[in-house]
Amino acid sequence: MARHYKDAIIIGADSIIVYEGKPLGKPKGKKEAEKMIKNYSGKEHEAISGFAVIDTRSGKVINGISRAKVKFKKLNNQEINDYIETGEPFDKAGGYGLQNLAAVLIEEIHGDFYAVVGLPLNKLYKALKNVGLDVIKEF
Repeated sequence: MARHYKDAIIIGADSIIVYEGKPLGKPKGKKEAEKMIKNYSGKEHEAISGFAVIDTRSGKVINGISRAKVKFKKLNNQEINDYIETGEPFDKAGGYGLQNLAAVLIEEIHGDFYAVVGLPLNKLYKALKNVGLDVIKEF
């Protein structure tokens, strides 16, 4: 796709949750979402977000990755069901969105907060500066 643009900076990113060594994408239904959230209850898992920046003018490509350990509080069945009923889990890797309602379900985060949100902004900022774009100066 990047080859179709002669003068652009292209950013791609994705995230995944790893629980007990297994990667988890978006849940495919309520049962899968419920299983994911129940598994997290009172436990820790890892959030990993990666990105690529492509400067089509120079051909420069910069990749980055960021990680965080996330611990959910101990959840009761009502909290799990109520969260699933919001519909939020179904478009999020691992079935939850830290930046949304799941924030109240999380007890601790160790590592890059933005790895959990899905885009490691501090590393992306450095990568963009490396291709000549200082987003702070652009605003």
